[in-house]
Amino acid sequence: MMKANSYKEWASDFPKFGEFWYAVYDNFLPQAAFDDLEHYLGGNTDFPWVFSKGIAGPDPDDDQDGIYWATSVYDAARATERNEWNPFVSNLKPFYPLLVLMNVASMLRMKVNMYPKTYEDEIEIHGPHVDYKFDHSGALFFLTDCNAPTFLEDGTAVQSKKNRMLFFNSGRAHSSSAPTDTMYRQTININYFS
Repeated sequence: MMKANSYKEWASDFPKFGEFWYAVYDNFLPQAAFDDLEHYLGGNTDFPWVFSKGIAGPDPDDDQDGIYWATSVYDAARATERNEWNPFVSNLKPFYPLLVLMNVASMLRMKVNMYPKTYEDEIEIHGPHVDYKFDHSGALFFLTDCNAPTFLEDGTAVQSKKNRMLFFNSGRAHSSSAPTDTMYRQTININYFS
């Protein structure tokens, strides 16, 4: 298992697309909008969580034992197939409060992730990855308070906190992680041009 204190070294050899940068904003959405989004993505709703085996890493054989739930809400590369591949792709309405505040000129992808609790002694840090192999903006919106941060290539650990938004160049190495102190960690990942 990768350790937090060696993450920077591990990510340093990863391909780099564009300049490294990030910014963190707490209380990003008004509370009512956050509550609506949290409820929409919570249990006992019609949101279609998709089970996925294997969590991103630099090597196809890495993290193949890891599991998580990841639902692609929008994918520009597949938008012309929207009704054939995912009927929810056109239902961006619950996400409008996020998109309005983000200054999105063109969205590449929106994906909702849920990482289950790890029963190890420490958080489980997943392998580094880039979302696309070119310079672009990424936004990671946190829906869960937990001890599983997002790691950036310089070793920064952005803590998972409800209603926190992390903006960064997601063409640079970063990693998710799985918590030990709650049942799951939930995020919304948006790749875009501003």
